[in-house]
Amino acid sequence: MTSSNSSEATCPHCGGPTTQRPKFSYPLLSQIFFGASFLAFWIVSEKHTLSPKVLIGWSVFQALLGAHLVRARLRARVLELRCIRCGLVVG
Repeated sequence: MTSSNSSEATCPHCGGPTTQRPKFSYPLLSQIFFGASFLAFWIVSEKHTLSPKVLIGWSVFQALLGAHLVRARLRARVLELRCIRCGLVVG
């Protein structure tokens, strides 16, 4: 049984069917860290008066985390053909 997005290619090693799989995993830890940092910034900025240097530093840190998260998400979109039986990457 194959899914609708599997290709007609077969594995050269075992002859099994192939399917498209993500090449890299989704950046779950980066997403959690970015969300926790944003939430901490929101809570701290409401309860305390922060100096402009701290605000600028934290904002730059959030921007760098956001850029890293975008790059990791784009990387996770890359697909590859993988054999269902043996797990070999095809092509």
